[in-house]
Amino acid sequence: MDSKMLQNVTISQTTTDCVQSSICRTKKIEQKNLENLQIVWVDANIDTADANIDTADANIDTADANIDTADANIDTADANIDTADDNSQTKSLLRAVINYLNIFDNTIDCYEYIDTVKDEKVFLIISVYDEKGEYDKALEYYEKAIEIQIKSLPPYHPSLATMYGNIGLAYHRKGEYDKALEYYEKAIEIQIKSLPQYHPSLATTYTNIGSVYNENSEYDKALEYYEKALEIKVKSLPQYHPSLATTYSNIGLVYHEKGQYDKALEYYEKAIEIKMKSLPQY
Repeated sequence: MDSKMLQNVTISQTTTDCVQSSICRTKKIEQKNLENLQIVWVDANIDTADANIDTADANIDTADANIDTADANIDTADANIDTADDNSQTKSLLRAVINYLNIFDNTIDCYEYIDTVKDEKVFLIISVYDEKGEYDKALEYYEKAIEIQIKSLPPYHPSLATMYGNIGLAYHRKGEYDKALEYYEKAIEIQIKSLPQYHPSLATTYTNIGSVYNENSEYDKALEYYEKALEIKVKSLPQYHPSLATTYSNIGLVYHEKGQYDKALEYYEKAIEIKMKSLPQY
């Protein structure tokens, strides 16, 4: 290749590199803009939720005042009925009671509405902190959310298990394995009692527990929980589902760490077989 041709190739390559670099910078800018838009969207929703809470609070104050008035009316009606000679004052009492009950129902609606709005606000905030990796702040709001759910849901409701699992995951990401296990175990206890035997959510929690033990170098315990997850997935998922490949790979990794290379290869090969049949080639 002569020097002129080499120079052209070099210039072309340099141009290509510049274009690729420009594309990369553009993509980074677009990604940053997307993240900023997401945060703005969440902030806007939080502001709306705050306004709704203020409105609900005002409605509750009005309803409470109406209840006080209804109480006074009932007291008056009670006094009247003691001296009533006909049915007219009895009817007044009944009207006062009905009015009281209607006001009470409206107040309950207000309280239920404000709880709903607060739930939405809490979960929006949690999603932002999770995405940003600010797990301490996420945990602060998870605790608020779980407090709301404990008061409003039955003891073994699946949503409680989901919340406990999310809290466990936050501690897991922080490297606080004991706390992670504490919440994963609360989640699995509820899931065992509230979900079908081979529900995929059980497999997810077993996998998370196995991962904690694996990262803590407790390999036998890790295998125990990965195998529980595998049993559920084998019975609940299609034969070549990608999630099965993940579990086979997890088990292979544990055997790898234990130095049992033949067993590790056995599970790695199962994982790769599923991936070849279930994932796109390119």
